[in-house]
Amino acid sequence: MTKKVIFRADGNSTTGLGHLYRLFSLVEIIKDTLDFVFLTHITSTISIIPKSYKKSIIPETIKIEDEPQWLYSNFPPEEYIIIADGYQFVASYQRELKKLGYSLVYIDDLSKEHMFADLVINHSPYIKEKHFKKEAYTKLALGTRYALLRPLFWTRQNKIEV
Repeated sequence: MTKKVIFRADGNSTTGLGHLYRLFSLVEIIKDTLDFVFLTHITSTISIIPKSYKKSIIPETIKIEDEPQWLYSNFPPEEYIIIADGYQFVASYQRELKKLGYSLVYIDDLSKEHMFADLVINHSPYIKEKHFKKEAYTKLALGTRYALLRPLFWTRQNKIEV
């Protein structure tokens, strides 16, 4: 059985929209081949999530430390993998998701936390494996080859002559 994908990010006028838009780029790649749900907190600017995306909203009463258990109750790990992008997904959050049985991909900018995700993506051109504290099973996808760009930018890049 192919698992469904949870794309998990938040964004608003205070925190910015970058985490949402990075995940939109991944959704555009898989949307025609895999089932997915875009999951965000009620405090996000929900109106920018494309209407064609299946989405689910985390209620205001669910705090980040309670979220792994809420996810488990609503999206069983036997059916879903999680791709998360956001600074709030710290080591304790990742560790709890792994304990609950989820496969986890984490989009990272900072390389500050200990990583418990199965795969960590960081697109910085200068990032190296030595910058990470991670579990032995954690795989790293590092460098600009892994930059998450919306398809619009792929098209434009292909039209530019160097």
